[in-house]
Amino acid sequence: VHNLPHDVDVRELGTGKSRLEVLMQLGIKPIKVGARLGVEDGINATRMIFNRCWFDKAKTKQGLNALLNYRKEYDEKRKEFKSHPLHDWSSHAADAFRYFAIGNHNYHRLKFLEARTVNYARLNRQKDNFE
Repeated sequence: VHNLPHDVDVRELGTGKSRLEVLMQLGIKPIKVGARLGVEDGINATRMIFNRCWFDKAKTKQGLNALLNYRKEYDEKRKEFKSHPLHDWSSHAADAFRYFAIGNHNYHRLKFLEARTVNYARLNRQKDNFE
């Protein structure tokens, strides 16, 4: 299944076609368009699927490093975290994983489930192995 973001059917200015139309014309299928969620809801969906994922350490080194470095933006002046993630080198990989999580869940069902605790401490101990 090809999981695509919610805005895949927006028309491109140059061609007048949407990315969804182009993919369908190329015979790409099956296609699943993700739900339109806020970033925080998408991050929660990611947290809920993360402990069910297996990663090939060698093949996913860069992606895992990006996930480990994805974080909220910090406001030095106010000495507090902002409500949104920092947009840096890690955010594109994290966004891709977020869309994977949204596309591989029945999100309406997940809203009512309690989030599982992910062992982030274990991930942080392994962080040095990915750099």
